[in-house]
Amino acid sequence: GGPTVGPMTLPEGIEPAKYLQRMTEMVDISLRQGWITSDEFGREVHQSLREAREAFQSGNRQAAQTSLLALLARVEQEKGRLLLSEAYALLKFNLQFALERFCE
Repeated sequence: GGPTVGPMTLPEGIEPAKYLQRMTEMVDISLRQGWITSDEFGREVHQSLREAREAFQSGNRQAAQTSLLALLARVEQEKGRLLLSEAYALLKFNLQFALERFCE
């Protein structure tokens, strides 16, 4: 039982900041479910998402992209260590989507 978290269905024209806020909420669920096994890593993900969100809000797409790419690299690094497969898939696919949708 418990919640399942998959790719988010998005309203057309969702704003990057709102999308990243939804991702932050999914990180919280992943922490509660034990899919992210380190609170410290959870805080790191929160910080990266916040930096990207603030960059988008101030119109700095390049800085946002840098934050998201760095987070994606960390996610790859922690796969199978601090991230169970559920959290890995969740973060990887949603980060890739954000990069393709908002940074291209």
